[in-house]
Amino acid sequence: MKDKDVESLNEIVLSGVNNVYTGASILIGKNEKILYKNTFGTKDENKKLTEEDIFDLASVTKVVGTATAVMRLIDEKQIKLEDKIGKFIEVSRPKSEVTIFELLTHTSGMQAYSNLWQKYRGEELLKHIINIQPQENGYKCYEYSCLNFITLMKIVEEVTQKHFKEYVEDIFNEIGMGNTCFNPKNKDKAVSTSIR
Repeated sequence: MKDKDVESLNEIVLSGVNNVYTGASILIGKNEKILYKNTFGTKDENKKLTEEDIFDLASVTKVVGTATAVMRLIDEKQIKLEDKIGKFIEVSRPKSEVTIFELLTHTSGMQAYSNLWQKYRGEELLKHIINIQPQENGYKCYEYSCLNFITLMKIVEEVTQKHFKEYVEDIFNEIGMGNTCFNPKNKDKAVSTSIR
């Protein structure tokens, strides 16, 4: 990378430190060669961020975890994109007719979000979320919905007969992503998601 590119990148990332985020870590590579790496800011407003620190993926979990698990099951021919939810989970119509493809592409008609977490926890919360029906509309359009991926998580568990965390972490370990996990054991390396 050219010096002016590095300077511009550093300036952009630093403009967000303590404004948008407490810290950031960047690695840029090409053809097995590291072109640039750097850490910025802190992990908790006190300790300097290091290359060994790990970040909460939050909503990126949908792509990195859930979509990866679903694609693995498709590769293994355990599920198909056109399979309907009702094949895997006991749920009434019209939700039982929604396909894996519609869940993945946010075209299921499911609402974006639910406040059920305020009333329920654990398995009871999951049960209530799974039973939420799609919104009534004349056609299925795109609407980003966390509920789609919660339903996919439940389907992964039903098909694999494993807890979602266990199944996904097995995949991560197989492909060399050993630091990508749920509830990391080494909490000292976890970067705070927010300072309150």
